[in-house]
Amino acid sequence: MSNVATAQKIEQPKTELKVVSKTDETKKGVKPTAKAPKATAEPQAQPKILTLEEIKRKNEVLSRLMERHESVSRKLKSVENFQISHDRDTATVLVTDASGESFESNSPKTIKQLIDFWKKEFNEALTALEEEIRANA
Repeated sequence: MSNVATAQKIEQPKTELKVVSKTDETKKGVKPTAKAPKATAEPQAQPKILTLEEIKRKNEVLSRLMERHESVSRKLKSVENFQISHDRDTATVLVTDASGESFESNSPKTIKQLIDFWKKEFNEALTALEEEIRANA
């Protein structure tokens, strides 16, 4: 046998297998095991150290996201309070566009659908903002 073949045999990790018959398993409650060679631990990548400008920018982005979150939360709370306290018989919805055109309705069904729509939209916006805040934290 050549020296190269001998060197290759020496470098191969040894694997130890324990063979247990089925009758031995049931008698002793032993399960067959195999010992694998231990892998060498690779060095973990160090987290990037942020510069002062990057920290400032990240802080600014988070502050703006938090302001938007607070604004949407206030709107949602306002809609929920209106839903709880409004008089179904005398409530009126007034929609006005930028050119001054307006539409008014006092239909309880219309008001309920509008409130439900706003609540759904605000909740979805809050969820999206919370995910964005966590991603930028």
